[in-house]
Amino acid sequence: MERIEALGYILKKETLATLKFKESLPALVLEDMAPFSGYYDMFNLPRNRRELIPRSVFVVIRSFYEPNEDEFIRITQKIKKEHPALHFDAILGQLTVMNERAFCIRLKMDELDELAVLIRHYASAGLVFARPRQIKEFATLIKVRKYFVMNVLDEGIFQDNDQANSYYLEVAREPEWADFEMIYENIRNNYDFKHFVAAIGSMYRKPGLVDFIRIYSEEIQLEQLKYLRDRFRSELRRVVPE
Repeated sequence: MERIEALGYILKKETLATLKFKESLPALVLEDMAPFSGYYDMFNLPRNRRELIPRSVFVVIRSFYEPNEDEFIRITQKIKKEHPALHFDAILGQLTVMNERAFCIRLKMDELDELAVLIRHYASAGLVFARPRQIKEFATLIKVRKYFVMNVLDEGIFQDNDQANSYYLEVAREPEWADFEMIYENIRNNYDFKHFVAAIGSMYRKPGLVDFIRIYSEEIQLEQLKYLRDRFRSELRRVVPE
């Protein structure tokens, strides 16, 4: 099976709120209140299984401060090297908080016990974080960088090698979010198989930018992915001008 590696990003809508934590934190940290919103709710998962769903936390960077991505990667590498007991994944993202556009660090950790320590390591390296405060649940678009490692399943259909339930359907152009939501809801409402959620993104490959629709589903089959690929392509040609 052919494997592809690429750098890119994913744009998705998430519901966030201030992280409820056992201690005060040295920055504004938001938690994802409903990962893959619309998917797990549809299956009405029992609470004990819901608690096993991986969560992301977002450490918000001051709105006036724009971090250098290369420098951020170097800082992350240095922290991992100097503190091998800290097991985490960190990537830069962008979101809107209280009507202000800001950068953030999307963190995934095996344990959140060392979250405050990790934030202080980044602050010592020069990152400037938003002050901690309580923010109720709100919906926002989040754009996160991602390094893709994918297996090719069919023409324009890729499966994430790290997250087996994520798939990428190559399309000719990236839609505006409002157009995407309209297309997505139209497809989902008119298809018998509804057990999936979608987002959009792009990846950088040798020919240039490759746009895609990200599909998340625990039980989707290749034939269903082919159908969704063709429907999204058809709807994008109809709605989004060249």
